[in-house]
Amino acid sequence: MGKTGLKQYHEEFDALPLEWKISHILSKLRFPFLRHNYLFCYRANQKGRVEVEIEKAVVASGKSYLFVSEKLTAKTLFELLQRNNDKILFLKHPDLWWMAGVADVLCGALNSRPDGKPWEVAYPGEQSFVFNGVLILLSSEQKKVLKNTQRLKYMLRDVSILEL
Repeated sequence: MGKTGLKQYHEEFDALPLEWKISHILSKLRFPFLRHNYLFCYRANQKGRVEVEIEKAVVASGKSYLFVSEKLTAKTLFELLQRNNDKILFLKHPDLWWMAGVADVLCGALNSRPDGKPWEVAYPGEQSFVFNGVLILLSSEQKKVLKNTQRLKYMLRDVSILEL
């Protein structure tokens, strides 16, 4: 008896070339009513190729976007999200959540309440706001490592994580 259902889909998806995986996952960017955030876990030798494929898919979406390469602090991330609300933001610096305070700002942009309404992005001394855009993040860690890291479990719960 052959494999069926979700297990077969995952095996077939895993066998796809990297560019097809990224294109398929990010094709959801074309739908205005979907609020998704994405995390792509890549192998060390794939980072440049992954970035290029994500950029191509984002541009193809026809939405307003910004590619950010620099390392961000909690304050600069807050300001970036505030200035670019409603845009697709591709934050290229991998594993941002390990930088002091950044995880707290990211949580506000990534998570939703049980009723589906988004959290607010907050920073001490600043007016909080709802981030209505899309975040695309990178990680050099494996998906299972991220999922099993206590500090990240809560933050990444509403994020589509794809291991390439």
